[in-house]
Amino acid sequence: MLYKRLEQFAEKNDWNINKNFAYGEIEGYLFTVADIQGFKVFLTPLLGIADEQKQCIIDFLNKNKNSLKFHQVIFDNDILTVKFREIFRSEKIEVMEGYLNNIVQFLKQNGIAKNKICSICGEEEADERAYIDFLYMDVHQKCIDKEICEIEKAAEQLDNESKNYFVGFIGAIFGGIISSIPCIILQIFFNKIAVLFAYIIGFGALKSYELFKGKFGSLTKWIIATAIVVSVIVDQFILIGIVFVKNGIPISVESFQHFFEVEELVNEFNKTLKISLFMALIAIIPIFIQLKWDVKNFLPKFQKEKC
Repeated sequence: MLYKRLEQFAEKNDWNINKNFAYGEIEGYLFTVADIQGFKVFLTPLLGIADEQKQCIIDFLNKNKNSLKFHQVIFDNDILTVKFREIFRSEKIEVMEGYLNNIVQFLKQNGIAKNKICSICGEEEADERAYIDFLYMDVHQKCIDKEICEIEKAAEQLDNESKNYFVGFIGAIFGGIISSIPCIILQIFFNKIAVLFAYIIGFGALKSYELFKGKFGSLTKWIIATAIVVSVIVDQFILIGIVFVKNGIPISVESFQHFFEVEELVNEFNKTLKISLFMALIAIIPIFIQLKWDVKNFLPKFQKEKC
Protein backbone atom coordinates (compact mmCIF):
# COMPACT_ATOMS: atom_id res chain seq x y z
CA MET A 1 0.00 0.00 0.00
CA LEU A 2 1.35 3.42 -0.93
CA TYR A 3 0.90 6.05 1.75
CA LYS A 4 -0.98 8.85 0.04
CA ARG A 5 0.85 11.89 1.44
CA LEU A 6 4.24 10.26 0.91
CA GLU A 7 3.25 9.39 -2.66
CA GLN A 8 2.16 12.99 -3.30
CA PHE A 9 5.43 14.29 -1.86
CA ALA A 10 7.47 11.90 -4.04
CA GLU A 11 5.56 12.84 -7.20
CA LYS A 12 5.90 16.57 -6.54
CA ASN A 13 9.66 16.33 -5.98
CA ASP A 14 10.33 13.67 -8.64
CA TRP A 15 11.53 11.12 -6.09
CA ASN A 16 11.35 7.34 -6.40
CA ILE A 17 8.93 5.47 -4.18
CA ASN A 18 8.78 1.84 -3.09
CA LYS A 19 5.96 0.80 -0.75
CA ASN A 20 6.32 3.09 2.30
CA PHE A 21 9.76 4.43 1.33
CA ALA A 22 10.65 7.44 -0.85
CA TYR A 23 14.13 8.18 -2.18
CA GLY A 24 15.60 11.35 -3.57
CA GLU A 25 18.56 13.70 -3.94
CA ILE A 26 18.93 17.40 -3.21
CA GLU A 27 22.13 19.10 -4.34
CA GLY A 28 24.17 15.92 -3.96
CA TYR A 29 22.73 14.86 -0.59
CA LEU A 30 20.77 11.61 -0.57
CA PHE A 31 17.57 11.16 1.41
CA THR A 32 15.37 8.22 2.35
CA VAL A 33 11.93 8.96 3.80
CA ALA A 34 10.12 6.15 5.58
CA ASP A 35 6.47 6.09 6.66
CA ILE A 36 6.60 3.91 9.77
CA GLN A 37 4.12 3.45 12.64
CA GLY A 38 2.94 7.00 13.15
CA PHE A 39 6.19 8.68 12.06
CA LYS A 40 7.74 10.15 8.95
CA VAL A 41 11.44 9.31 9.29
CA PHE A 42 14.05 11.18 7.24
CA LEU A 43 17.35 9.32 6.85
CA THR A 44 20.44 11.03 5.44
CA PRO A 45 23.78 9.20 5.10
CA LEU A 46 26.64 11.50 6.09
CA LEU A 47 29.56 9.13 5.97
CA GLY A 48 32.97 10.00 7.35
CA ILE A 49 32.02 13.16 9.24
CA ALA A 50 33.57 13.94 12.63
CA ASP A 51 31.72 13.71 15.94
CA GLU A 52 31.99 17.50 16.28
CA GLN A 53 30.15 17.92 12.97
CA LYS A 54 27.44 15.51 14.08
CA GLN A 55 26.93 17.51 17.26
CA CYS A 56 26.86 20.72 15.24
CA ILE A 57 24.05 19.33 13.06
CA ILE A 58 22.06 18.14 16.08
CA ASP A 59 22.47 21.52 17.81
CA PHE A 60 21.29 23.35 14.69
CA LEU A 61 18.22 21.17 14.31
CA ASN A 62 17.29 21.28 17.99
CA LYS A 63 17.64 25.07 17.95
CA ASN A 64 15.07 25.18 15.12
CA LYS A 65 12.94 22.29 16.37
CA ASN A 66 9.74 24.31 16.82
CA SER A 67 9.88 25.97 13.40
CA LEU A 68 10.82 22.72 11.60
CA LYS A 69 8.14 20.82 13.59
CA PHE A 70 10.01 17.54 14.01
CA HIS A 71 9.86 15.20 17.00
CA GLN A 72 13.38 13.83 17.42
CA VAL A 73 16.85 13.96 15.87
CA ILE A 74 19.63 11.40 16.40
CA PHE A 75 22.64 9.99 14.60
CA ASP A 76 22.50 6.23 14.05
CA ASN A 77 26.17 5.66 13.29
CA ASP A 78 26.64 7.95 10.26
CA ILE A 79 22.94 8.19 9.38
CA LEU A 80 21.20 11.43 10.34
CA THR A 81 17.73 10.37 11.49
CA VAL A 82 14.94 12.92 11.98
CA LYS A 83 11.46 11.81 13.06
CA PHE A 84 8.20 13.67 12.50
CA ARG A 85 5.37 12.40 14.71
CA GLU A 86 2.01 11.79 13.00
CA ILE A 87 -0.81 11.23 15.46
CA PHE A 88 -4.06 12.16 13.75
CA ARG A 89 -2.94 13.07 10.23
CA SER A 90 -0.01 12.74 7.88
CA GLU A 91 2.65 15.45 7.91
CA LYS A 92 2.13 18.28 5.43
CA ILE A 93 4.26 18.31 2.30
CA GLU A 94 5.29 21.90 3.05
CA VAL A 95 6.69 20.84 6.44
CA MET A 96 8.72 18.03 4.89
CA GLU A 97 10.08 20.31 2.19
CA GLY A 98 10.90 22.97 4.79
CA TYR A 99 13.02 20.52 6.76
CA LEU A 100 14.85 19.32 3.63
CA ASN A 101 15.64 22.84 2.44
CA ASN A 102 16.96 23.87 5.85
CA ILE A 103 19.15 20.84 6.43
CA VAL A 104 20.60 20.94 2.90
CA GLN A 105 21.49 24.64 3.17
CA PHE A 106 23.09 24.07 6.58
CA LEU A 107 25.17 21.13 5.32
CA LYS A 108 26.29 23.10 2.25
CA GLN A 109 27.21 26.23 4.17
CA ASN A 110 29.29 24.22 6.62
CA GLY A 111 30.92 22.03 3.97
CA ILE A 112 29.68 18.82 5.57
CA ALA A 113 29.86 15.52 3.67
CA LYS A 114 30.61 17.10 0.32
CA ASN A 115 32.64 14.11 -0.88
CA LYS A 116 30.82 11.03 -2.16
CA ILE A 117 31.94 8.20 0.11
CA CYS A 118 31.12 4.58 -0.69
CA SER A 119 28.94 3.13 2.05
CA ILE A 120 30.48 -0.32 1.48
CA CYS A 121 34.24 0.27 1.46
CA GLY A 122 34.35 3.75 3.03
CA GLU A 123 36.51 5.22 0.27
CA GLU A 124 35.79 8.42 -1.69
CA GLU A 125 34.76 8.92 -5.32
CA ALA A 126 31.63 6.76 -5.24
CA ASP A 127 30.32 6.46 -8.79
CA GLU A 128 27.02 4.61 -8.28
CA ARG A 129 23.94 4.71 -6.08
CA ALA A 130 22.14 1.79 -4.52
CA TYR A 131 19.46 0.81 -2.03
CA ILE A 132 21.08 -0.99 0.91
CA ASP A 133 18.54 -2.39 3.36
CA PHE A 134 16.10 0.28 2.09
CA LEU A 135 18.60 3.15 2.50
CA TYR A 136 19.59 5.25 -0.51
CA MET A 137 23.41 5.31 -0.49
CA ASP A 138 26.47 6.25 -2.56
CA VAL A 139 28.60 3.26 -3.59
CA HIS A 140 31.32 2.20 -6.00
CA GLN A 141 30.00 0.13 -8.87
CA LYS A 142 32.66 -2.52 -8.25
CA CYS A 143 31.70 -2.67 -4.55
CA ILE A 144 27.97 -3.12 -5.15
CA ASP A 145 28.62 -5.71 -7.89
CA LYS A 146 30.81 -7.66 -5.46
CA GLU A 147 28.23 -7.47 -2.66
CA ILE A 148 25.38 -8.61 -4.92
CA CYS A 149 27.50 -11.53 -6.12
CA GLU A 150 28.30 -12.56 -2.53
CA ILE A 151 24.65 -12.23 -1.49
CA GLU A 152 23.58 -14.50 -4.34
CA LYS A 153 26.18 -17.10 -3.32
CA ALA A 154 25.09 -16.87 0.33
CA ALA A 155 21.44 -17.22 -0.71
CA GLU A 156 22.23 -20.36 -2.66
CA GLN A 157 24.17 -21.85 0.27
CA LEU A 158 21.41 -20.98 2.74
CA ASP A 159 18.76 -22.43 0.47
CA ASN A 160 20.67 -25.68 0.06
CA GLU A 161 21.78 -26.20 3.66
CA SER A 162 20.08 -28.80 5.85
CA LYS A 163 17.08 -27.38 7.69
CA ASN A 164 17.06 -30.19 10.29
CA TYR A 165 13.37 -30.72 9.55
CA PHE A 166 13.03 -34.17 11.15
CA VAL A 167 14.51 -33.27 14.54
CA GLY A 168 12.63 -29.97 14.42
CA PHE A 169 9.39 -31.88 13.75
CA ILE A 170 9.99 -34.11 16.79
CA GLY A 171 10.66 -31.00 18.84
CA ALA A 172 7.49 -29.30 17.58
CA ILE A 173 5.33 -32.30 18.54
CA PHE A 174 7.06 -32.51 21.93
CA GLY A 175 6.53 -28.79 22.54
CA GLY A 176 2.93 -28.93 21.36
CA ILE A 177 2.07 -31.81 23.70
CA ILE A 178 3.85 -30.21 26.67
CA SER A 179 2.08 -26.93 25.94
CA SER A 180 -1.26 -28.74 25.88
CA ILE A 181 -0.91 -29.68 29.57
CA PRO A 182 -2.21 -26.28 30.83
CA CYS A 183 -5.14 -26.64 28.43
CA ILE A 184 -5.91 -30.11 29.78
CA ILE A 185 -5.84 -28.85 33.37
CA LEU A 186 -8.05 -25.89 32.52
CA GLN A 187 -10.54 -28.10 30.67
CA ILE A 188 -10.79 -30.39 33.70
CA PHE A 189 -11.77 -27.50 35.96
CA PHE A 190 -13.45 -25.06 33.57
CA ASN A 191 -14.91 -27.45 31.00
CA LYS A 192 -15.51 -26.20 27.44
CA ILE A 193 -14.42 -22.60 27.85
CA ALA A 194 -10.85 -23.75 28.40
CA VAL A 195 -10.46 -24.81 24.75
CA LEU A 196 -10.09 -21.11 24.01
CA PHE A 197 -6.62 -21.37 25.56
CA ALA A 198 -5.51 -23.88 22.92
CA TYR A 199 -3.55 -21.09 21.20
CA ILE A 200 -0.78 -21.91 23.72
CA ILE A 201 -0.17 -25.13 21.79
CA GLY A 202 0.71 -23.25 18.60
CA PHE A 203 3.34 -21.10 20.30
CA GLY A 204 4.72 -24.10 22.16
CA ALA A 205 5.16 -26.11 18.95
CA LEU A 206 6.98 -23.26 17.19
CA LYS A 207 9.32 -22.49 20.10
CA SER A 208 10.15 -26.16 20.54
CA TYR A 209 10.91 -26.47 16.81
CA GLU A 210 13.51 -23.74 17.23
CA LEU A 211 14.79 -25.23 20.51
CA PHE A 212 15.47 -28.53 18.74
CA LYS A 213 17.56 -26.65 16.16
CA GLY A 214 14.98 -26.78 13.38
CA LYS A 215 15.76 -24.09 10.80
CA PHE A 216 13.25 -22.04 8.87
CA GLY A 217 12.56 -23.20 5.34
CA SER A 218 9.76 -23.86 2.89
CA LEU A 219 8.39 -26.80 4.94
CA THR A 220 8.54 -25.17 8.37
CA LYS A 221 4.97 -23.89 8.48
CA TRP A 222 3.59 -27.29 7.42
CA ILE A 223 5.68 -29.01 10.08
CA ILE A 224 4.32 -26.66 12.75
CA ALA A 225 0.75 -27.10 11.50
CA THR A 226 1.09 -30.91 11.56
CA ALA A 227 2.59 -30.80 15.06
CA ILE A 228 -0.34 -28.69 16.23
CA VAL A 229 -2.90 -31.12 14.80
CA VAL A 230 -1.14 -34.11 16.42
CA SER A 231 -0.79 -32.27 19.76
CA VAL A 232 -4.45 -31.23 19.87
CA ILE A 233 -5.63 -34.76 19.04
CA VAL A 234 -3.38 -36.22 21.76
CA ASP A 235 -4.70 -33.56 24.14
CA GLN A 236 -8.31 -34.66 23.49
CA PHE A 237 -7.51 -38.35 23.94
CA ILE A 238 -5.76 -37.60 27.24
CA LEU A 239 -8.89 -35.79 28.38
CA ILE A 240 -11.02 -38.79 27.49
CA GLY A 241 -8.63 -40.99 29.48
CA ILE A 242 -8.98 -38.69 32.49
CA VAL A 243 -12.78 -38.91 32.23
CA PHE A 244 -12.47 -42.72 32.21
CA VAL A 245 -10.35 -42.66 35.37
CA LYS A 246 -12.74 -40.29 37.16
CA ASN A 247 -15.65 -42.64 36.39
CA GLY A 248 -13.81 -45.84 37.25
CA ILE A 249 -13.57 -47.00 33.64
CA PRO A 250 -10.36 -48.85 32.70
CA ILE A 251 -8.20 -47.20 30.04
CA SER A 252 -8.16 -49.70 27.19
CA VAL A 253 -8.76 -50.01 23.48
CA GLU A 254 -12.21 -51.42 24.21
CA SER A 255 -13.11 -48.40 26.37
CA PHE A 256 -12.19 -46.01 23.57
CA GLN A 257 -14.11 -48.13 21.05
CA HIS A 258 -17.23 -47.95 23.23
CA PHE A 259 -16.75 -44.20 23.61
CA PHE A 260 -16.70 -43.64 19.86
CA GLU A 261 -19.75 -45.82 19.37
CA VAL A 262 -21.89 -43.25 21.21
CA GLU A 263 -22.99 -40.63 18.68
CA GLU A 264 -23.56 -37.89 21.26
CA LEU A 265 -20.04 -38.33 22.67
CA VAL A 266 -18.49 -38.39 19.20
CA ASN A 267 -20.26 -35.16 18.24
CA GLU A 268 -19.03 -33.48 21.43
CA PHE A 269 -15.49 -34.79 20.80
CA ASN A 270 -15.50 -33.45 17.22
CA LYS A 271 -16.84 -30.06 18.34
CA THR A 272 -14.18 -29.63 21.01
CA LEU A 273 -11.45 -30.86 18.65
CA LYS A 274 -12.43 -28.37 15.95
CA ILE A 275 -12.49 -25.42 18.37
CA SER A 276 -9.11 -26.42 19.83
CA LEU A 277 -7.57 -26.77 16.37
CA PHE A 278 -9.01 -23.44 15.31
CA MET A 279 -7.64 -21.62 18.36
CA ALA A 280 -4.23 -23.28 18.09
CA LEU A 281 -3.88 -22.54 14.38
CA ILE A 282 -5.25 -19.00 14.49
CA ALA A 283 -2.62 -18.08 17.07
CA ILE A 284 0.18 -18.72 14.59
CA ILE A 285 -1.37 -17.22 11.44
CA PRO A 286 0.82 -14.08 11.83
CA ILE A 287 3.83 -16.37 12.18
CA PHE A 288 2.80 -18.31 9.06
CA ILE A 289 2.67 -15.05 7.11
CA GLN A 290 6.19 -14.19 8.29
CA LEU A 291 7.39 -17.70 7.43
CA LYS A 292 6.59 -17.22 3.75
CA TRP A 293 9.90 -18.66 2.65
CA ASP A 294 12.26 -16.50 0.73
CA VAL A 295 15.92 -17.08 1.48
CA LYS A 296 16.74 -13.46 0.61
CA ASN A 297 14.63 -12.28 3.55
CA PHE A 298 17.38 -13.63 5.81
CA LEU A 299 20.18 -11.70 4.08
CA PRO A 300 21.12 -8.03 3.66
CA LYS A 301 19.36 -6.32 0.77
CA PHE A 302 21.41 -4.69 -1.97
CA GLN A 303 19.85 -3.24 -5.12
CA LYS A 304 21.33 -0.95 -7.74
CA GLU A 305 19.52 2.23 -8.60
CA LYS A 306 17.59 1.74 -11.82
CA CYS A 307 18.65 4.02 -14.66
